[in-house]
Amino acid sequence: MGRAAVASLVLVLLLAVSSPLSAALAQQEGYQKVYEELSFTVLTPSYDPIRVRIGDLLGEWCKQIGIKVVNKPVDFSTLVDLVWDKFDFDMYIIGWGMCIMPWYYHRYCSWEYYPGGMNAEGFCNATFDALFNESKRTVDPAKRREIIFKMQEILAEQLPIVGLYMRDMVEAGRAEIAGWRLGVWGIHWFLTAQEAYFIDKPEGGGTFKAPLMDDMRSESIVNFGGTVWDDYPLSLIYEYLFIMNESYEPVPWLAERYEVSPDGKVYTIYLRQNVTWHDGVPFTAEDVKFTIEYYKKNHAPWWWEAVKDVERVEVVDRYTVRIFLKETDVWYLRKLAELLPIIPKHCWENIPWNTTKPPMIGTGPFMWVEHVPGEYVKLKKNPNYWRKGYPKFDEIIFPIITNPSAMLLALKKGEIHYMTWYVPPAAIREVAADPNLRLFATPAPSFYYLGFNLKRYPLSELPVRKAIAMVIDKEKIVKELLLGWGRPANWFCAPNYKYWWNPNATTPPHDPEAAKKLLDEAGFIDIDGDGIREVPLAFTPVITVSLNKKAFMFGETMVITGYLKTEKGEPLANRTVTIEIKDSLGRTLVSKAVTTGPDGSFKLEYVIPEGAPTGSYTIVVRAYGTTKTEVVNVGPLEYLLTVATDAAQYNPGDVVKITGSLVTAVKEPVAGETVEISISDPTGKVIFTATVKTASDGSFSYEYKIPEDAKEGLYRIMVKAKGVAETADFAVVIPPPPWYLGYAPWIAAIIVIVVVIAAVAYLRRARA
Repeated sequence: MGRAAVASLVLVLLLAVSSPLSAALAQQEGYQKVYEELSFTVLTPSYDPIRVRIGDLLGEWCKQIGIKVVNKPVDFSTLVDLVWDKFDFDMYIIGWGMCIMPWYYHRYCSWEYYPGGMNAEGFCNATFDALFNESKRTVDPAKRREIIFKMQEILAEQLPIVGLYMRDMVEAGRAEIAGWRLGVWGIHWFLTAQEAYFIDKPEGGGTFKAPLMDDMRSESIVNFGGTVWDDYPLSLIYEYLFIMNESYEPVPWLAERYEVSPDGKVYTIYLRQNVTWHDGVPFTAEDVKFTIEYYKKNHAPWWWEAVKDVERVEVVDRYTVRIFLKETDVWYLRKLAELLPIIPKHCWENIPWNTTKPPMIGTGPFMWVEHVPGEYVKLKKNPNYWRKGYPKFDEIIFPIITNPSAMLLALKKGEIHYMTWYVPPAAIREVAADPNLRLFATPAPSFYYLGFNLKRYPLSELPVRKAIAMVIDKEKIVKELLLGWGRPANWFCAPNYKYWWNPNATTPPHDPEAAKKLLDEAGFIDIDGDGIREVPLAFTPVITVSLNKKAFMFGETMVITGYLKTEKGEPLANRTVTIEIKDSLGRTLVSKAVTTGPDGSFKLEYVIPEGAPTGSYTIVVRAYGTTKTEVVNVGPLEYLLTVATDAAQYNPGDVVKITGSLVTAVKEPVAGETVEISISDPTGKVIFTATVKTASDGSFSYEYKIPEDAKEGLYRIMVKAKGVAETADFAVVIPPPPWYLGYAPWIAAIIVIVVVIAAVAYLRRARA
């Protein structure tokens, strides 16, 4: 027996002994057997040495259980682009504000999985979606708490992410600045920026400098860049109806007061009457109505959650607006405070939402001056701000400093006044002892986590995600990297929110040996002995997909059917096939796993909801690394109606043969549809009507007899069906009389003359 044969036998034996799953798969025919290393790349933000170090440690920890992980530090803009816009990643490490609702949980809903949406992991769980919607409708806090506990348990079980650590918010500013505002998240930036002042200038003045760790991704508030570095400047230009106060509760801001209907569906908001836009135009209810409708019409990604359930907006008067929701939403005030920056109607109504040159006009305490990419962003004081006496500073400059150590050095030198990033743990004691600096420490619910791309095999497999979670040493992170200024992130709600925190919904404990066993049982075995496991038998099955139609209207049912078979045509029964439906904006509407039948068939039905975006929808079917895609049209269907006659000209009494057809814009025949036929005379008066039904091929015909007394001229046939009308013309011509009729008078005269002559002749003969 040759070496190649021996090696092959060893591989088969290894798989058979070490992995029952792999052995079973090896017996299946029609698969392409491909052995690949169990290897991933983790993206980390290059400006944060702690997360970069965790990326390196993750590689070391995962190597212990046979997984290869390569750390790839990138600038923050690149990370956001790869993760949230392109989904081009395996894993990533980032921080997020772990709050109560809705910010934190709706990011895991399936409708947030689209380019620019929040659900970069691609976590699509129908039960979670339903619970989220139920939580919005549940007024009783105790019952809502039960629902949120279940949501946390689903996240703990499915692990779209795994928490790493929760860092205390340790910030620093210059001692010559007074008026700092503190909250549960540390420095309350929005209030501090307008109320803080130089101690030697209590009446105000001067330039305040607060650096950005990375450049802005977008200057537009509508097409928001989605990072805190975009938010720092823009939050001072654009304002909200409500803001979150220091206790993280919504309070009126541009709104003066509000009322909520007993059923929680109608919000009546009374606006402040002394507010103007930066260009001097008064702020009114029309701006609020426009903002909501503009965001909704354009599906503005970052603000979609605040407008998607709005049924309509009514302007009651110049300073009162009423928002009608489709259903009760107990979290709606929080959404208004976090997810609805108001924009001016007069500036945006004729501008596309994704413009690269947005009008930088808001109502906020500061006004836009300039942005020099890679260098700084500059704002100036709004002299007509509605809060009299504020802001205190004449201008704010945001220099871009991408290194925490360099930022701290600039703070010590007085080149900046506030360190927008946290103080490195190793420097905390030094900063606290510096008389020129002020230290602010808050046990904020800042949550740092490892996110997985669930759409990439084998991270789509729970055992792989769970094994990685079990190898992470969170205590080491807190002790050695944070130097104790934080705590492990073991839950999916911050313990700060005691009432909503489910202590039982925890991530897996640190247990590398259990992680190894988990991978063994799942069939991830080190076949070649190099210390890195291989992915078990990557398949290449054949998927066929068909749909009941190529175009759908709102309310119609889309039926997706297909087969999963081997390359030899043998059915693959009891296999999992994932079907996704994405709308014309790229957002995932449905992501469902279905099981194939005995013949390898699968089926999914989906009803197109009213008000869904129109355009091309994509159906993506996945199974074991193979993908099949189909595209259909959704929306009010466009119809093509034709009509013709068998001749262009007729005489009275003739029969006009009318024929035509009714098809969709994609040439599908419309059968059994009523076609209305009307015929108008040359004066435009309708003289005839009838109806016919289209045949199975969409055709129709009718025979019309022209009356004997029809007038001469051009007649028009109009046919109508499905809201579409089409016309065809025909002429009625009265034939000329026989040629001899034109000489009738002459003939009559001749006859008379002949008769007279004959009579005269007769009389003469009679006399003779």
